[in-house]
Amino acid sequence: MNPTADHGSSEKHPPPDARVLWDVMTKDPTAGVVICDLDGKVVWGNERCFRIYLGPEARSGDVIGKTWKELGFPDPWIEERLQIFREIKQTGEPVLIRTIWRGSQVLAWVYPLPPDDECETDCFLVVSRTSEADINELGQDVAGKVKVSGVARLGELDALSPRELEVLALLGQGLTIKEIAKILFRSEKTVGRHRDSIGAKLGLSNKVDLAEVARRAGLTVEDVTRERV
Repeated sequence: MNPTADHGSSEKHPPPDARVLWDVMTKDPTAGVVICDLDGKVVWGNERCFRIYLGPEARSGDVIGKTWKELGFPDPWIEERLQIFREIKQTGEPVLIRTIWRGSQVLAWVYPLPPDDECETDCFLVVSRTSEADINELGQDVAGKVKVSGVARLGELDALSPRELEVLALLGQGLTIKEIAKILFRSEKTVGRHRDSIGAKLGLSNKVDLAEVARRAGLTVEDVTRERV
């Protein structure tokens, strides 16, 4: 897709200026950028994006031109995002998707792109970043555009039980064992055992390190209900 092409405008929400997008794609090392079509085929992307979603060994040449299915993404993740694409096609409005992926919170803005000579069908620009930001503090303008993913790839956190995830999420908020016990209606001794079990499974004994893991994942108590994929 030609970044300098004139794609026109949308009455509801014009696509981002092509020059701004090109700067993001080429100059911002924290931004993972990919263009996909309505079937989930990767049209273009940078390696930062592929590393966020596929791991540090991912390379553009192994990804571009393939579908999400061919790349090994799980069916629930694929269907969820294709449904979001279909909704964006109808509304013309961008959406911010919040997901826990490979143990980190990923915030991904999805923008509609109209067809052009190089992408003959509807395409979507996805700009992703790993972030510890609390989506509830992103501002009123953003709040209405956030879609929280119902699926999660927890990475190393997948070793934890639902209760341990709850405890870790609350540790990430800086709460004490006593405070967590009160919230979960458990004894302090029980919560302490959960904390010790979490540390053993993750190979961490320092409560500061445990809290950092939780913050990196943007972990919340509600994330316990996400489908693990």
